Amino acid sequence: MFGQGQQTVTAVLDLLRGFAPADALALIEPILTGFVESPAAGFALVSGIVLAIWSASGYVGAFTRAMNRIYEIPEGRPFLKLKPMQLAVTLIGIVILLVCALIIAISGPVTDAIGEALGLGPTVQIVWSIAKWPVLAFAIVLLIAILYYATRTRSSRSSAG
Repeated sequence: MFGQGQQTVTAVLDLLRGFAPADALALIEPILTGFVESPAAGFALVSGIVLAIWSASGYVGAFTRAMNRIYEIPEGRPFLKLKPMQLAVTLIGIVILLVCALIIAISGPVTDAIGEALGLGPTVQIVWSIAKWPVLAFAIVLLIAILYYATRTRSSRSSAG
């Protein structure tokens, strides 16, 4: 999107051509062109991403409070230590979820192309169709483990287990 305004507009319109009528595309094109050619487009994109990550870290904050309540431990970390931890956990979670989406998306023609490039043919697709589910399960379990490990306030008293 940065520095490639007209290419971005063309790509979006090409995607929409299969779904939207020509009249709708005629209405959408000037709006898209105005947006990507605006000097504030990059700022809007970056600020939107930052605000989305900040908002998503609110979930991690709620999870942190819930874990502390479950373990009956008061929150002892100051805001300037707590919020960066929540943002880091949020970013790690986003990366893991993107990896999960990529794992799900890599199938069919993509695995066929990889198999042909490696000289293995359809074997790659068969192996990947089986192997992707344990890999996906591991990624989800890793995400949950990171949430549980990183969010709870540590206590000096020993646990019962």
